[in-house]
Amino acid sequence: MTLSSFSLDGKEKILEIFHENDIFGEMFLDRKDRGYQQARAITDVLVCIMTRRAFLELCRRKTQAVMDFMSVFMKRLRDLQEEVEDFAFSTAREGSSSG
Repeated sequence: MTLSSFSLDGKEKILEIFHENDIFGEMFLDRKDRGYQQARAITDVLVCIMTRRAFLELCRRKTQAVMDFMSVFMKRLRDLQEEVEDFAFSTAREGSSSG
């Protein structure tokens, strides 16, 4: 699966490529304004849709599910932090080399 966002002029930006057993769509947990993103299957997939209410009920009943989701979220946070650091350091290098 790919998760994409689109610019106002229709250009696609692939935000993420998902693999077997990956989860996505967790942004519904805290956002009212979800924006527009498109998920597209690039191979045969099985998609399970879960409402916010069903997810919260699962969390109440199965604490291991909460831990599994938290592991996924923390990995994504670490990956994002690395991207931000890489961008910041590359911008700093470019700035110091042009001066």
